[in-house]
Amino acid sequence: MKLKDFDIQISGLKNDEVHTYTIEFNPSIYELMSPSVEDPLEFDAIADITIKKEQTKMECSLTVSASLKLKCDYTDRVYTYPLKNSFEWLVKFGNAANFDDDEIWVVTLDQYCINLFDVIKDTFFLGVPTNRKHPDLSNEDIERYYDKISDSMPKNEESDFGKLLKESMKKR
Repeated sequence: MKLKDFDIQISGLKNDEVHTYTIEFNPSIYELMSPSVEDPLEFDAIADITIKKEQTKMECSLTVSASLKLKCDYTDRVYTYPLKNSFEWLVKFGNAANFDDDEIWVVTLDQYCINLFDVIKDTFFLGVPTNRKHPDLSNEDIERYYDKISDSMPKNEESDFGKLLKESMKKR
């Protein structure tokens, strides 16, 4: 994929009409990101964009839908996660372009297009769960996970933090 694949032409849009766009993307977007991602996800995604243009502004909405292949944090089983996340923002027309605010962009009247890579990428990644649980996860699976972790921890050894805490309490 190229960055220009995320461009939406805004010049020539008719006022008081709703304009819709669809951008399909996949893990090849990692090539556009810096720094590189260490553990890339497997997915196929679609970004549906709606723009309602008026004389002085455009109301924009984005819905990202994807099918992700995730690995369960507890069992390491791979499962498919249906992602759906949305974002809305306003684009105003002004004398100088400004994209500092996430929810209100300012573009000049003669601007030909806007690039939606960052907003699509952010909306996608904010929808990825941080705690990845397989849909068939049972209580026994979770118990086995915590037993495995506790077995790998040293027995009867105090942590560095615990030692520091005791030392600081002695000084008082």
